Amino acid sequence: MAGDDERREPEEELLPEKDGVLPGMIGENEGREYGVEHRRGEVLEAFLENFPDGILLLDFQGNVLECRMGTETTFLEMFRERMIAGQRFSELPIFSEETAPRAAKAFEKVRCAGSCVHCEFPLGLSDRTMFLEMRLFPAGRGNIAVLLRDVTELRLVERELDLAEGIIQNAQEGIVVTDAAGIIKMVNPAFTEITGYTPEEALGRRPSMLKSKHHGREFYESMWRSLVEEGHWQGEIWNRRKSGEVYPEWLSIGALRDERGVIRHFVSVFSDISQLKAQEMQIAHQAYHDRLTGLPNRHLFRDRLMVEVAQAHREGGALGVLLLNLDRFKNVNDILGHAAGDGILVTVGERLRGLVKEGDTVSSMGGDEFAVLVPRLAVPGEMGRLAREILASLREPFEVEGQRFYLTASIGISVYPLDGEDQVELVRTADLALRRAKEQGGDGYSFYAESMNQAVSKKLVMENGLRRALEREEFALYYQPQVEVKTGRLIGVEALLRWRNEDGTVISPGEFIPLAEETGLILPIGEWVLHKACRQNRQWRDAGFPPVEISVNISALQVARGNLVSLVAGVLEKTGLEPSGLAVEITENSLMENRDAAREIFRALDDMGVRIYIDDFGTGYSSLGYLKNFALSGFKVDKSFVDGIATCVRDAAILEAMFGMARSLELDVVVEGVENAVQLTVLKSLGCRFVQGFLYSTPLPPEMATLYVKKGFVRPPG
Repeated sequence: MAGDDERREPEEELLPEKDGVLPGMIGENEGREYGVEHRRGEVLEAFLENFPDGILLLDFQGNVLECRMGTETTFLEMFRERMIAGQRFSELPIFSEETAPRAAKAFEKVRCAGSCVHCEFPLGLSDRTMFLEMRLFPAGRGNIAVLLRDVTELRLVERELDLAEGIIQNAQEGIVVTDAAGIIKMVNPAFTEITGYTPEEALGRRPSMLKSKHHGREFYESMWRSLVEEGHWQGEIWNRRKSGEVYPEWLSIGALRDERGVIRHFVSVFSDISQLKAQEMQIAHQAYHDRLTGLPNRHLFRDRLMVEVAQAHREGGALGVLLLNLDRFKNVNDILGHAAGDGILVTVGERLRGLVKEGDTVSSMGGDEFAVLVPRLAVPGEMGRLAREILASLREPFEVEGQRFYLTASIGISVYPLDGEDQVELVRTADLALRRAKEQGGDGYSFYAESMNQAVSKKLVMENGLRRALEREEFALYYQPQVEVKTGRLIGVEALLRWRNEDGTVISPGEFIPLAEETGLILPIGEWVLHKACRQNRQWRDAGFPPVEISVNISALQVARGNLVSLVAGVLEKTGLEPSGLAVEITENSLMENRDAAREIFRALDDMGVRIYIDDFGTGYSSLGYLKNFALSGFKVDKSFVDGIATCVRDAAILEAMFGMARSLELDVVVEGVENAVQLTVLKSLGCRFVQGFLYSTPLPPEMATLYVKKGFVRPPG
């Protein structure tokens, strides 16, 4: 043990301890005086007194020669009384049964190999566990020194870091760490899983790589202002994956500052909430849609109706509400069963959706009752047309379990603001109208306002009359001459439609043409007019009369339908009329409603040799852009500019400007509505070339028009 001279080698005789300095720790330094050694010993002693680690000095057999506590190893104080000189190193009380063999093995390695050994072991206490770091190394003169350091706090920090790293790596949320400049320094696996970007693709870039362009600049400016001023931001944001898919996420960003308060890093934690959003939408859909048909339910219908009523009130517009109930539907359930009845309700919903315009709402109000909301209603009569189309659609057979089943329905209609000024009143009045339709036997519709029923009834009679007129050829064409002012030469005629009813009364075009356009009958009527006019002009030319141009009016619906070019080509071929013998006229408003389709149609007609005129020029959109963008031959000035031309300087100035513009664009101008010599005189002075009006002739039946065409010129009276 320590102090046992028999265990020491003769040449390793230790100097006596001086002032607490450990013998052997100074080492041999022969040739120096003891005073020098003494001073060096004092310095070493001072150093050891302030050394943070505990120190053990062992002899070559592993016995403890000396023990120093160290300034930061207070744990050794607990073992001071049991840490006695002469104890074997591996038997010290700081070792347990598990750690003592490790200590002995470390000692043997130093003694045999002469190298430094580093190891660590837990110090189990009753109230906590501590971790000790131990370093063993040769200390000279056959001694071995052992340094003991308390690394408990360090290991706990490391454990926390390991835990944090594990949490980050295994977190379901994406995590991004950037520096103060916003450059990405670290991402976790969830980031890659959510965004599709690998760490290699993300590091060194900015989070803006994920921008979806869903948010404006103000959104991001507000985010960064909050981060800089408050140190955090959180909210919902839309980002874009590597695949290009845009998705919603919930994002939290925190600023990390140093001890001076300077921002060094930003940490972002985000989660993909696409599924949550989908669930929310599904829940909302279930709350506001009918489970069976998928249509908006009663609650959503009323909400939309309330919104549309408010908008109609602000804009001074109108809207319509249609309530539909299937007639005797209970019989379907009783005979075929509820499953078959559900199938029919689904089919009814599909048919209704196929009949309404974009922006209209078809709703299932429960059971066999449906509703339709038509906002921005142009005229109340639209609701009657829609009701007739619905009734006709529902009369088509339903296929149920391989069998055909027939249904009818009753419809009630209310119109804002005529029948109510809020959603409650409109639904109530539509329901009352529905009851009236039921009382009348079903398979019909009724407006709440009796005046509307009368008007619709009148229109229905006229619609039926139009269909009958087509079948019985009750229509006729009259022709009004178009004249060259300077010579009186007949340059053309305009074909004007007339309807002589079966009772002999003549119905004005202003009365039936709008209904024909509303019902779509204008298409077969327009085709009939085109055939009739071209055939008449072909007859005149075959008779050797001077050639004239015959003008036919076309509607916006004919342009929108898209087959006008093929129709004109087919008629010209069938009648044998040269394209130069035909002109088509369309109003400004009809042109602008279908400008894209009209541009292509007019180009094709122009290439064919057919001339195109804008009718009622100056009364519609008056957008001069179409004069250069469309293949036009000229335009016809509306009568309203001629009525006061003799006394109104402005009308004269406008007409003079029109003539000048037409000459510059090489367009022909025909002035309509010339009724007296004074008007004609003024028009001549303004440079007018072509006119049409009662001064020369009223619209003429074919027999009288033939006389004018044969003569080839028309002189005004007097």
